[in-house]
Amino acid sequence: MESTLSECSVASRSSHSPVVIPGAIADVTVQNMLATGGSTCLVENGGEISAVSKRSLDVGIYSGKSPLSGKIGFHLVEEDFPIGIATSSGTVSHALNFGVADAATVIADTACFADACAKAVCNAVKGNDIERSVQSGLEVAENLEGVRCALVIRGGFAGIVGKLIKVLSINSDHHQTILDMLTPEIVLL
Repeated sequence: MESTLSECSVASRSSHSPVVIPGAIADVTVQNMLATGGSTCLVENGGEISAVSKRSLDVGIYSGKSPLSGKIGFHLVEEDFPIGIATSSGTVSHALNFGVADAATVIADTACFADACAKAVCNAVKGNDIERSVQSGLEVAENLEGVRCALVIRGGFAGIVGKLIKVLSINSDHHQTILDMLTPEIVLL
């Protein structure tokens, strides 16, 4: 727990975001699950996910009224874990954000770090030029050391940067990765 709190402090300073509590709670809870013998541990806490698993998991991204909401996600395999995933939004969330991303999702080693970075990415998504605003968020993500991957959705536009985690295309009948890898679980952020 002490290392998680220390990492949260660093994450908060690096992204200029003081609010990393949901990600930290998810991380600490997964650490406690592992300490009691858990092997597939996933905690979702208000848009932040901390997970460790020996089996694949799928995570879908909720982006409010965007036509892409619930249609894009990630297929996570054993090599991706441990993982932290966080989504920040200027249009969906009740949290204070200064950007207008429908979803700014960051993947990192911990949910605490992803949480701080997702807020920084979301806050960079601004302006009337939707495509350019998505690019601005992605540029912030590229400059945050420790971000594995970032996805920004605004309206009908989406962009992704970083080490590519397998991206899912999800529809209402079924879901499948672009590589046609199927699994039964989906967690919507």
